[in-house]
Amino acid sequence: MRNFPCPQPGFLSLERPLIRIDQHVSHERTHQDLAREVETWPAATLAEQAERLERWRVEYNNCRPHEALGMKTPAEVYCRSERKLKDVQPYVYPPELALRRVARNGCIQVGSRDVYISGALKKMTVGLERLAGTGWRVWFCGLLIREIDPKQGTFRRPEAILEAKNCNPCPDNKVLPMSRS
Repeated sequence: MRNFPCPQPGFLSLERPLIRIDQHVSHERTHQDLAREVETWPAATLAEQAERLERWRVEYNNCRPHEALGMKTPAEVYCRSERKLKDVQPYVYPPELALRRVARNGCIQVGSRDVYISGALKKMTVGLERLAGTGWRVWFCGLLIREIDPKQGTFRRPEAILEAKNCNPCPDNKVLPMSRS
């Protein structure tokens, strides 16, 4: 088994990011407003719909006071961070991994087959670690995504892989897994 560096402590979901409950309520409210005011009456063309969405975004951020912001607009309270983003270095996969670019449909090509990995990783590079037989372990940077066997048409998510091996990939991870009931 190949040992890759553990991601930062905590859980990472590639399908749906984890957010705090107070962020969730605000996020849902934004979607309700958007659905009621923009999506209910779709425009005739994509360009017109994009224009409507942009007008809504400008009004939402610059004209509407938000209760959660003390009746100020987001534009009134926003300030640019003083911290500068340092040069981000691309992740370097170990040389023994085969690299694949995830297509727009979330698939990678393994042999002559397209295998779905994740829509969240489209246009990103993943590494394939060869397993015994015809299987592969799919990595995104140091994060195990799943095991696939294109010839048999099977795949397993990381939770199933770890349960089968009865191991904890990040022993220094202070976040306990949620119980399954």
